[in-house]
Parts: sequence; structure tokens; C-alpha cells
Amino acid sequence: MNVQDVASRESGFHLELQGNTVTITGEEQTGTLYGAYELLRMQGWRWFTPGVAGEIIPQPV
Repeated sequence: MNVQDVASRESGFHLELQGNTVTITGEEQTGTLYGAYELLRMQGWRWFTPGVAGEIIPQPV
């Protein structure tokens, strides 16, 4: 897996998978945070509103 978002200098990030390790590298702190959000989104996690009612948490298979 290799995902990269370079929309802007501040929010750009790179996700890299090597074996069982995912490395999240952000251009700045905001980019690292967005990279973590993207990794969670790819795994099925969603937050639509604050609180339990707005969360979608993937169930283990």
C-alpha cells in the first residue's frame, strides 16, 4: 500500500506499508493528522457527528 496526498504543503501526507508496519509521514503536523484520519477511513471508521450516534466503527470479521 502506498497512498500520497499532496493537496497543499501543510496538509500533505504519505502512507507506506512495509510488512505489518504502516508509516504515516506528514509534511507538517496537520498532514500527519490527515494521514491518520485517512488510514482509519480506509479501515472503515467514520465520524459524522460528535458522540456515539455519529460514529461508525467497523466490526471484526
